Amino acid sequence: MLLLLVFSVVLAAAVNDNTDNTVQTNETRITASGCVHENGCVYENEPKIFDDKIVWGERYSNSGNNIYMYDFYTSKETQITTSGSAYDPDIYGDRIVYIDNRNALAYSTKEDIYLHDIYMYDLSTKKETQITTSGKAWINPDIYGDKIVWQEIHNQKVDIYMYNLSTKKEIQITNSGSAISPAIYGNRIVYTDKRDGNDDWLHGIYIYNLSTNKKMKISNNGPADHPSIYKDRIVWENTTFYSNGYGNEVEDHNIYMYDLSTKKETQITSSLDDQTSPDIYGDKIVWEEDGGKDAVYTNHGIYMYDISTNKKTRISASGSVYQPIYIYDISTNKKMRISASGSTYPAIFGNKIVWEYEVDNKYYVYMVAI
Repeated sequence: MLLLLVFSVVLAAAVNDNTDNTVQTNETRITASGCVHENGCVYENEPKIFDDKIVWGERYSNSGNNIYMYDFYTSKETQITTSGSAYDPDIYGDRIVYIDNRNALAYSTKEDIYLHDIYMYDLSTKKETQITTSGKAWINPDIYGDKIVWQEIHNQKVDIYMYNLSTKKEIQITNSGSAISPAIYGNRIVYTDKRDGNDDWLHGIYIYNLSTNKKMKISNNGPADHPSIYKDRIVWENTTFYSNGYGNEVEDHNIYMYDLSTKKETQITSSLDDQTSPDIYGDKIVWEEDGGKDAVYTNHGIYMYDISTNKKTRISASGSVYQPIYIYDISTNKKMRISASGSTYPAIFGNKIVWEYEVDNKYYVYMVAI
């Protein structure tokens, strides 16, 4: 049964400058030598973190793409896969999940994708397990506890699936044929779905409760994507459109948050810059920001909305297209700059934030403890 949540929208309050632009000196470079184009390396991408373990994908032209892990306690980097075809990792506890097309390298013209399956590596047993065997698992695996979720394509339709490691059962979560970008916390799965219309832009954020087997729509304000969830709070990237003054329609991306306990949606950002890739843990929200209406590829600042104080706060100054990563602590009402320019794809767990950093054509993974 599909339920539409009735909620109130919390409007942004007046902007208040409360900014600490000092780059933190306790940041740690996780990868040593850097991923260099001239050495055949393509990237070190989108790191994920759980406790003191960080995972990422690293691609070289001579050995393909593999998953790596860094343990902060042991200061040791470990190569997790050797297939040369592993991508898109996530981690929870001792379990690392990722997609791999080692068994299905042929291009599928029918589905118009490379065929992948979901794999899991258990750090405690040093054993890899193939979770799916259909060759249809597309991208975006996410793990919480003993539950793994992903998006899977069948007959050019994409839906969300889940595998329970305890029961060894796979279930289909959605049947709309248009569900993508799943994230899981506890018994709640959030995802993007365009079930409200045929237009590719009509994406909304939905939540599926495994305890009640009920689906609910969360967003109600235009195309929405890239959800992240922590307990009762869901954040996502929302898209609107405006004219650039030259007869062209331009996309504008802002960050929204919905609190399941209060049934309130909050627009976190409202500028004409592009705020993307949100992540949330506890009272802390991190994201990156690029672009702007009057100066394309120029940053105009990062903003935060604190629902506890009903106050919108500007938390960064202008910069370049490759932006520093900032964090805003809702509980202390304080913002910190935690990296130099050139940083992207932030992720947060506890008091640690990781991100990808490019400098002089080299790619690194960095971490900071706040």
